[in-house]
Amino acid sequence: ACGFYLNELLMRLLLHQDEHAALYEAYDIALNELRQTQLLGPALRKFEFSLLKELGYGISFNQDDHQRSIDPALWYGFDAQKGFSAIVQPAHSQLPFCFLGVILQAIGLNDYAQASVRADAKRLAQLALSPHLGSKPLASRELLIPPLF
Repeated sequence: ACGFYLNELLMRLLLHQDEHAALYEAYDIALNELRQTQLLGPALRKFEFSLLKELGYGISFNQDDHQRSIDPALWYGFDAQKGFSAIVQPAHSQLPFCFLGVILQAIGLNDYAQASVRADAKRLAQLALSPHLGSKPLASRELLIPPLF
């Protein structure tokens, strides 16, 4: 199912016969990681963030939208167009789009040891991919109830 998900992302987001050598290397790495681990999320997140970067929508986990370093103690709102912006105290309605700086730093380092980092990385990847995937749901996600990844 995870391989189907990766394939579906590629089919939906790449143009026919579009060449992305670095992306196919990331795809190969992801498939190998999926074969070797029970913890599937980190392999998927690494691929999703590589895909976004290769398509020109990469996320900076080091700096906010004003080129200030991400502070581990601050909250950051995410906008797919602008990236992260510091927030003093997120309102309840903003929480789905907010992340603690320490979590962002861990994601940037591919450090998925903590469950909270894995959960927030999944939420962030969904937020970042959603504008590019459009309104049609991914078939691979609908196959898995509850979601495996």
